[in-house]
Amino acid sequence: MSAADVEERSALARLLAGVSYPATPATLVEHVAGAADTPDGAVAALETLPDREYENVADVAEELGYGREDRRF
Repeated sequence: MSAADVEERSALARLLAGVSYPATPATLVEHVAGAADTPDGAVAALETLPDREYENVADVAEELGYGREDRRF
């Protein structure tokens, strides 16, 4: 993952804090749509997700193209 990917994924995780997983795109959109600090495009990006259940924020981020971070040991 690039540094930009890590930052974008972190921002996504902050937006989705408090979501109960597994979650559908509709649940994710509902969660962020009412927040005053939701960046432009965040709702639109979540609306592009395929209609399935997502297990966690990493699953959502991967579907949005951010990739998964490898474990660091």
